[in-house]
Amino acid sequence: MPGRAVRGATPPAPVGERRAALGLLLQVLLGWGSAQQSGSCPAPCECSEAARTVKCVNRNLTAVPQDLPPYTRLLFLTGNQLASLQPGAFLSPPLPELSLLNLSGNHLQQVEAGAFASLPSLRQLDLSSNDLARLSPEAFGNASSPLEELNLSNSLSNQSVVPALAELLGWGVLGNLSRLELADNKLLFLPAGMFSSLPNLQHLDLRNTFLVSLHAVAFHSLAQLQSLDLSHNSLKCLKNATIAQLRSLPALHRINLGHNTWVCDCCIQHLVNWLKESDQVSS
Repeated sequence: MPGRAVRGATPPAPVGERRAALGLLLQVLLGWGSAQQSGSCPAPCECSEAARTVKCVNRNLTAVPQDLPPYTRLLFLTGNQLASLQPGAFLSPPLPELSLLNLSGNHLQQVEAGAFASLPSLRQLDLSSNDLARLSPEAFGNASSPLEELNLSNSLSNQSVVPALAELLGWGVLGNLSRLELADNKLLFLPAGMFSSLPNLQHLDLRNTFLVSLHAVAFHSLAQLQSLDLSHNSLKCLKNATIAQLRSLPALHRINLGHNTWVCDCCIQHLVNWLKESDQVSS
């Protein structure tokens, strides 16, 4: 009958309470949507917000994903097909917390000006096992970079890239670099002043780089250098001036000269004397 209450039925909530509940539900839904957006993960990648890590490994990517989550600190883009890094490659969206970037094994051929610009937290960069033919000296932009470790092992296509590499290192923006790995590249020679703008360099790896001489290299600016690996090269002689430079470095405690093609002539006497007097050198 009209107006008769149904036994056991819950009376409807007042209008004000229903509106409040709907408002709360809407806030939850909106919050969930924004949380999903801030923690979004590109389709071919694996993401962990807890570890601040994104892995896009062996996915045949031809470009850097443009929807990387802003929380990313560790980014692995290894084993893809990133032939080129264009200006601002990591700017959309910005990655203010990115500290480690691994781009090894990508068949990477060119790095353009500004490719690594505007990464204010980048400390470690791995470009090893690539095929670089073009390397812009302005790859890190024109402002000082926080980069501390740079791995370019087995990454240069041929010896013609060496002048561009020297210009990049001498550009003046990598003053915080403490570790530089250049092993397994066909360098043949090192341009004069190649390391003069790296005052904080502590570890320099030049293994298996086909070096035949160090006569033009200036090491005297590397006051913080602790270890130098020159093994597995084609060095035949170290000039007295080069030895004097190395001996003058206050922090240098380990030099590896093993597996070179030393020639036993008058020139070698300087090296022999150094080996007798110093505990820095290993072979």
